[in-house]
Amino acid sequence: MAIDRPSVLRSVDFAIVAISLAVIGTALGCLVFITTGHAAAATDPNVRRYLLRLAWISLTLLLFVVLVFVWLVVRRVSLRMRQRRQPAEPTPYLDAWALAGKRFKLSAEDERALAELEIEPPQAQEEGEDQNEDKPEDDEGPDKPGPTWR
Repeated sequence: MAIDRPSVLRSVDFAIVAISLAVIGTALGCLVFITTGHAAAATDPNVRRYLLRLAWISLTLLLFVVLVFVWLVVRRVSLRMRQRRQPAEPTPYLDAWALAGKRFKLSAEDERALAELEIEPPQAQEEGEDQNEDKPEDDEGPDKPGPTWR
């Protein structure tokens, strides 16, 4: 039975498990390396046998962790490959302003007040007219800072 969870949570779960397996694998690999190094230098046969058994157990656990990690990656990839992604269908065009105008109704008092308002439309500016005709241009004035180096 599959649990329906958001893909973000599944990705986080995968990352946590993968990182945990990598840390465990690294620790077991270090343990195998350390025990085999000490077993090679050991002079007592009982200590050597103990260290070699510990190295074999660690190696077996390391191989199991690698097997679980490979299974985890293969499962994740297979699930992602089987997941069907439907192309998104474009949403139909909707004029929000027209829809808002249809929904919003003014009260009779507001309609009368709106009709009484006289708003002049802005006058079109003729070509060649400068908007700043009456403003004098002063390139150098007392409020303009001069050069800072001398």
